[in-house]
Amino acid sequence: MGPHCHCWISPPTNADLAAALNLSESHFYLLCQRMLGVTPQQHTMKRRLLHARRLLLESRLSLAELALETGFADASSFSRAFKRHFNETPGSVRRTPRYRP
Repeated sequence: MGPHCHCWISPPTNADLAAALNLSESHFYLLCQRMLGVTPQQHTMKRRLLHARRLLLESRLSLAELALETGFADASSFSRAFKRHFNETPGSVRRTPRYRP
């Protein structure tokens, strides 16, 4: 893993997070839904995909490397999740010219 690693390969489980906060798993799950509007898994996926988008724009990692770096099994599963979330492919994001001051 490179300097971008944020340990997405095995993120903490709901049980781990709940225990760290001294909550039951069900109470942790409900609090996440109430406070964030999404399940813990949805929140984690959103964070992973936002990180991946940033890496697409700021690094030269291949899609396969980027997928592994952000905890996806392969480039294909990463690309599907990315398209589902952002409604555009990782390749199109990388190819689109961006304004950079």
